[in-house]
Amino acid sequence: MTSLATHAAQNPSAALSKTLAALGGEAAGLLVAAATDLSLVVDADGIIRDAAFAAPDLAGQGCDTWLGRRWIDTVTVESRPKIDALMRDAAPDGVTRWRQVNHPSVSGEDLPIRYAAMRLGSDGSIIAIGRNLLAMASLQRKLVETQQALERDYLRLRGAETRYRMLFQLGSEPVLVVDAATRRVTEINPAAVRLVGRAEKRILGQDVVELFEAASAREIELLFAGLRATGKAEDLEARLGGSRGPARISASLFRQGSSASVLLRVSDAAIVGADSARARGPLLDVIEGIPEGFVVTDLSRRILTANGAFLDLAQIATVEQARGELIDRWIGREETEAATLFATLAEHGSVRHFATGLRGVLGSVEEVEV
Repeated sequence: MTSLATHAAQNPSAALSKTLAALGGEAAGLLVAAATDLSLVVDADGIIRDAAFAAPDLAGQGCDTWLGRRWIDTVTVESRPKIDALMRDAAPDGVTRWRQVNHPSVSGEDLPIRYAAMRLGSDGSIIAIGRNLLAMASLQRKLVETQQALERDYLRLRGAETRYRMLFQLGSEPVLVVDAATRRVTEINPAAVRLVGRAEKRILGQDVVELFEAASAREIELLFAGLRATGKAEDLEARLGGSRGPARISASLFRQGSSASVLLRVSDAAIVGADSARARGPLLDVIEGIPEGFVVTDLSRRILTANGAFLDLAQIATVEQARGELIDRWIGREETEAATLFATLAEHGSVRHFATGLRGVLGSVEEVEV
């Protein structure tokens, strides 16, 4: 494929040829210097005899040291064959195709230049015009870095999803995820399957109201109506269907993309109380083992418990040092960030991807996402 730039250079219009023919040598030199980022005059032996640099960012790259040196000696090893090709292909009746070469620079990074060349006369001199690709190379490098960062974020999110999926499946507390609009069950963990007493495939897709006795249906419908209206709902007691007995229901509204879902925690009322701590033991063990910081607070933002990963970030030894303290002591680059986080949580029911800082008591600050 022939470059359009090369075609235009080899086939100038008659009017352009006539106009340029009237230019003297000095005027032609000024025109070339103004139209390109850099231009080189190279003799038949390949030595750079003159140079003009129009691009301002070339001044600090050591280009002024090229004069008197062989052109091929100013480029990196892998670019030397391209200089040979430019010298070989340069002819009086046409411009070579563009070739990108790299020059070592004083900054330590290669300086990418795209050259085309033309032989000037019987003495074998060549004029090489160059386009500075440094800005383009910088953009390409940033693009690659951004792609790599996205891949790292994706892998981190996949890892977090796997860990929390494991947490959902291994937790001893019965949990259901229900579509807020239709009340249909979208996910259920094994503990909830055992509590309901039905096969998982017979639960998924069902209206969650149908899992309870008819006498409890009205209360559950009101619970979902309250969640959709205000994002909050009081705990209630209802009787499971199939004579499975009473259960205590806690509901939280959260968003997944553009849709809203409800996290239902269903506890057997017969074991709520003395046995509840024992029932939560395996779940707390899983939470303690995850690498992400996990902290539970009350509505006044005072810490109730936290896992080891949070303690490491906060630079404290035991959870007793944090219990009862305001989380504002650690969360937020500014004093108001924790209050903003909790205000958003109260308004919407959940918060995702809240970028902030976590301050350790020894002075460290870690960028985190809540």
